[in-house]
Amino acid sequence: MKKSFKWTRSIIGQLSLAILSVFTVMTVLSNMAINWYQTYLTHQLMESVEAVDAQTVFVDDSSIRSMWEFRLFSLSVLVLTLIVGSAILYLLIRKIMKPFRDLANKVEAINIDTISQHQQELAMTGRSMEMEQLTTAFNKSLDKISSSYEHQRQFSNDVAHELRLPLAIMRSKLDLYQKQSSEDPQASAALFQTMDKSVDRLTQLVEGVLLFSRQVEPKLAWVDLTGLLEEVCFDLEEMAEQKQVELSLELEDCEIQTDDQLLARALYNLIENAIKYNVTNGRVEISLFSRADRVNLTIADTGFGISKEDKKHIFDLFYRVDQSRNSEVEGYGIGLSLTAKILDQLGISIQVTDNDPKGSVFQLTFNLK
Repeated sequence: MKKSFKWTRSIIGQLSLAILSVFTVMTVLSNMAINWYQTYLTHQLMESVEAVDAQTVFVDDSSIRSMWEFRLFSLSVLVLTLIVGSAILYLLIRKIMKPFRDLANKVEAINIDTISQHQQELAMTGRSMEMEQLTTAFNKSLDKISSSYEHQRQFSNDVAHELRLPLAIMRSKLDLYQKQSSEDPQASAALFQTMDKSVDRLTQLVEGVLLFSRQVEPKLAWVDLTGLLEEVCFDLEEMAEQKQVELSLELEDCEIQTDDQLLARALYNLIENAIKYNVTNGRVEISLFSRADRVNLTIADTGFGISKEDKKHIFDLFYRVDQSRNSEVEGYGIGLSLTAKILDQLGISIQVTDNDPKGSVFQLTFNLK
């Protein structure tokens, strides 16, 4: 019973049933018509037969004409059967396919602002298994489009918010400078210093946004991961000295197939954050261990740590941990988002845990298979 129910709810089943029904009905009707006419002609023929003796039979010309009439009638019935059957089958198919036309019209009417409303209408359109599958696929696609649109809109709002602050500072300083005497060298120096800082902030923000939004196809090659880490740490030595943070490396020789430039950018961001959000006289421990099927890279710091709630969002664009815990550190909320995007492109997984007794641990896993 269950199989029959599924079969009748299938477009293929409905079309097959319609074709079979029309073919059966039209065949029966055409055979009945032909048999009736054949009986009629046989009766006429029997009346025109004249038996002279047991071995001689005479048939007049009207009987021969009747045979031609029968053939013509059979051909007419066949043509009429095809026409009527095709017309009935067309109407049935049109009725069966009507939900697909309705779906096409509803999809055509969809716009970005009414996606949720049309998704409900599409969900009610399904009258068959194929329609349900099709509407489900459409709804999944609409979910992706809607999510992407919301992401882009949020992205635009966040960029505008981030740009507003340095621009507002520049505007206020210019207004203040205009009200003061232009002969004051201290005011000019303060203005230029503020302008330079704001422009530098805007430049870094724009570069970060461009890097995040740019789609770069990874160029895979064999890379010495140990040497790459040493180069990144060398570039960050000056920053670590200024922050009075010790960099500790425990690295095994390891080669992996990856994009060295993209990976270097991601590692730079992670180690830079470990230094930036650390405490004075803190420590950053970088460990690299190779296994048969994977490589584990650990970056552990003794910094401020990350709360359980913040761990869920640290890879979100423009998300920043509560600045009240370290107001001296300026950030844009782009570095970790860009890092997560790069690692995802390279097929590298990342996990964030707490470092005992304080700080955070970022663990990267490179799958070699």
